[in-house]
Amino acid sequence: FKEYREYPTAKGGKVIPLVVKTKDGYKGAIWNDSQTRTGEGLEVKIDLPDSAEYTLISKTVDEASANPLKAWEDMGEPQSLTADQIEILRSVAQPMVRTATVSGSVEFSVAEHGVVYFELKKRVFEGDRGYDYKRTMQF
Repeated sequence: FKEYREYPTAKGGKVIPLVVKTKDGYKGAIWNDSQTRTGEGLEVKIDLPDSAEYTLISKTVDEASANPLKAWEDMGEPQSLTADQIEILRSVAQPMVRTATVSGSVEFSVAEHGVVYFELKKRVFEGDRGYDYKRTMQF
C-alpha cells in the first residue's frame, strides 16, 4: 500500500479510503475495521475532481462474499475435504466483482469487517454500430 498517497475528497464515518491517481484514473481500497461487532456498515462517498465518466471496477471481500470459512462451516466442518468440496471452497473464496459507469462521485457500501478494492478508469465509449446495450436491456 505504499503507493496510496494521493486521494480525492473522501467522506466516510470511520476511515479515509486509500486512493492513488493512476495514468488513466484512480485505484484504492476501503475497509470497515472495528474492534467489536456492531453490525454497522460503512457508507463512503468519493468526489471525483472532474466530470468525466469513469468505469468503476470493484472487488469486495466480506462475510457475505469471498468467505470460504463460512462455506466450510455450512458443509459441516469436514476434516477431510472431497474434490468437490475443495472446488466449492476455491470458488467461494473469490472476491465479488462489480462494474458500473460513474461520474462526479462514487459511493461505496462496505459491510462490517469488509474490504473493497476499486479502480476508476476514464471511460472511452467506442460503441458498436450493430449493437445497442440499452436497447437490448429494455425488455
